[in-house]
Amino acid sequence: MAEPSALRTTVDFRTIEELAARCGHYCWVEHQLFVCTGWWAGAPAVTGPAPGAPAAALEAEIRVRLSTMSSWHGFLAGQWRDRLPVRAGVDAAALIVPPSAEVAEAFDLLRRAPGLQAVLAALVDPVLPALGLAYEREATAGAAASERPVLGLLDLAGPALPREIAGARALLGRAAADVAAAEIVAGTRRRLQPLLRADGGLFPAASAS
Repeated sequence: MAEPSALRTTVDFRTIEELAARCGHYCWVEHQLFVCTGWWAGAPAVTGPAPGAPAAALEAEIRVRLSTMSSWHGFLAGQWRDRLPVRAGVDAAALIVPPSAEVAEAFDLLRRAPGLQAVLAALVDPVLPALGLAYEREATAGAAASERPVLGLLDLAGPALPREIAGARALLGRAAADVAAAEIVAGTRRRLQPLLRADGGLFPAASAS
């Protein structure tokens, strides 16, 4: 994914209400990532591998990876919350809602994934790439003068996603020989994919008013 700053075009001004709605959606998504990855990092194993086995070491690494992801996405959720409007008559908390029922359902599925490998794989494909596409599009819709705080956050969050995905994929690649786990991962991914946009994005293309 190209860096957001390299993708910007000149667009018309977006209203405060339009931009606030987008920030609220991003805040919701990042908060869900924070909660989901944090829960799975500490979730008790139903049937775990024997201590000392290679699978046990891999499971421990996945938990560490998910914990790191949770901290990062929690930080981003707070950053999006800070960019919500603060003015009379505006309930900023009411803006923190899912972008669609489909995205909300996708996160429900993540919480009910059959195991650590399945949830990490579903995050790697399709959830995080879909968020990356949304951030990429958002960067092309921002007017630098009026939306600099949002664009600054996109410059931070956008380039970090490919690195996060690559690190998780490398970890999952070591578990590819486990046929049963691979089938669970593929099944979870198949259930999630139709809930997201057909073109892979979380949101309709960002547009200016």
